[in-house]
Amino acid sequence: MPKTLLTFLKILLPVVAVLILNGCGLAPPLTTDLEEYASRLARVLDSSFPDVGSDTTLPYPSRQTLFNPLEEAEITLPDFYSIQSCELGTLVAERNTTLGKQQDAAASWVYESALVTALGNCVKKLKQTDENPSLANRLDELRAMKATQLQKVWANLIQTSTETRQAFSQSKELITAGNNRDAESGINALAWLTTLPDAGNVTSEQINGQLKILESSRIPAKVWKSQKVFSAHLSALNRLLPAPLADINCDNGKASEEAEILRNVFYLFFIERIQPAGSQLNQYMYKLQPTLNALQASPYLSEAFKDYLTERELEFRQYREVMAEHIGLWQNFLGRCNLSPQAG
Repeated sequence: MPKTLLTFLKILLPVVAVLILNGCGLAPPLTTDLEEYASRLARVLDSSFPDVGSDTTLPYPSRQTLFNPLEEAEITLPDFYSIQSCELGTLVAERNTTLGKQQDAAASWVYESALVTALGNCVKKLKQTDENPSLANRLDELRAMKATQLQKVWANLIQTSTETRQAFSQSKELITAGNNRDAESGINALAWLTTLPDAGNVTSEQINGQLKILESSRIPAKVWKSQKVFSAHLSALNRLLPAPLADINCDNGKASEEAEILRNVFYLFFIERIQPAGSQLNQYMYKLQPTLNALQASPYLSEAFKDYLTERELEFRQYREVMAEHIGLWQNFLGRCNLSPQAG
């Protein structure tokens, strides 16, 4: 049996095994595909490619750095008794219970939002009756302060809640070309939470529901970790491949058997498996981008959080450049050897 045929069979048989596993719903992760791709190329080129270690850590800022402390607002006992005819009196009483002081991020938003509305209604009622103008003025000042503070409550929910911290920085899974659990729902949940200040009346159950969807999908972290893996592996190949590919014999545009085997590896691994995962990553990132831009534009989110998003955006651009460079490398090789990217 010719040496080149033996080489091709050594490459093809593991690929067939991978495809069979994929048919059973046990597709290997992105890292495995990239490592196997490099291994097959090295085998054909009779080269030794060093192992690529990709650091996928996402260094999310500490909660202490991101948290906005909220100014406590106090109502004197005489004022408290004076507002009992307003809904405000009930809200203030609720907050002073043990349960009221142990609110999660969603309940805190709902309470503070209701408080701003109740303060406005109470001020309006007091001014209409003109029974206590000084109290009306004090409550109006409190309403203005609370309205501004409400944006900080939202910022704390976005930056420091357990669910968003997980979604922005933790994911054991990477993007695949196929099913990515709750990805679209997670993108929509983040968009909904980002526009929460404009959403009107919502319940803590609605907010927590969206937070849980986002936490389940962890789509931002999944995208950001995947682009780091892509960049690490493909940039290494972009450095290692040009010289050995240039040595492949394709005199007068006629492909050698070795060139055809390399093309087949490129097709079976990169075009069939790796590039589709990259295309899926691109789609998710483009859908996330309007929401990420809105978060960047918010004056209430911390600079540390915005810097974190900026770093992820720069890594996305780097990944796109590395991917384009890798495709260009193969286009040049296939063009020189007069080969189609499709395996023969």
